[in-house]
Amino acid sequence: VEVFDGKSLDGWWIGTESPHGSGGIWDVRDGAIIANTDNGNGGQLFLNEQYADFEIRFKFWPDWGNDSGLYLRSTRNGHGYQAVIDYYEGHSIGGLYGEQIGGWIHRNFDLQAETIISQTYNGYDALREAWSGLWDPDGFNDMHVGVKGSPPLVKVWVNGVLVCEHQVASEHGDLSWQGYTGFQVHGNLDRWRGGENRFKDVFIRELGPDDQILGPEGVQDDPVAIRTRLARATHRVEVGSWYCTDLAGRRLSAAARAGFARGVYLLHYSDAGGQVRTITRLNVR
Repeated sequence: VEVFDGKSLDGWWIGTESPHGSGGIWDVRDGAIIANTDNGNGGQLFLNEQYADFEIRFKFWPDWGNDSGLYLRSTRNGHGYQAVIDYYEGHSIGGLYGEQIGGWIHRNFDLQAETIISQTYNGYDALREAWSGLWDPDGFNDMHVGVKGSPPLVKVWVNGVLVCEHQVASEHGDLSWQGYTGFQVHGNLDRWRGGENRFKDVFIRELGPDDQILGPEGVQDDPVAIRTRLARATHRVEVGSWYCTDLAGRRLSAAARAGFARGVYLLHYSDAGGQVRTITRLNVR
């Protein structure tokens, strides 16, 4: 179900009860939610409806230096789980944080710069090499998050690659099985150092008792069929906002990636810009 209409903030409300400040600034421009600080005052933009077990996917484009995140099962005053979008040096994208409930729950890596990881944690070592080809610093990236159970299992994918998977050991006393989900602008100007963050194409799938977290590939075509289709085609490689790269690190155009299963791949060509000969998927964890 699409929960952002691309035109307004209907169905959303601004959280002003957390220590981050008076709410921040939230607007809609060019089909995206625009998030910014209000002179150091932050806050949240929550969906009206509360969710328990669910998957959410969206596109996001943060500016370097900004501290943001996706709240999961939050209270009205911002106590909850958070898939972090801490896009500045020493912090990360997609790790699991306990917002006002104890801090880091499952850390994945630290960034040195937009496309450089300086340190990894909890077995995510392969992300250090893959990140520069995975992450687009100049456009929208995809995030897909699944939450299931109490205490929850949380999985986070960025551009189709699993960057966090953690079973929370025990439920925090402040939280119930369901709560609010939405985006954050961190308070204090030292955590919002310029520019803005953008979010669009927000979809939620609620999970029943017997449903499992499917992840990005749960909504894609059969990968075997896609491999066959891609291998029979000829594609020109050019810079584009996608996360599939050839051996030289070049990105595939939108036309080249039509019907392509989400993930990170190495594409081997018979000649420059010519026929795709083999496709190797990278499992980065």
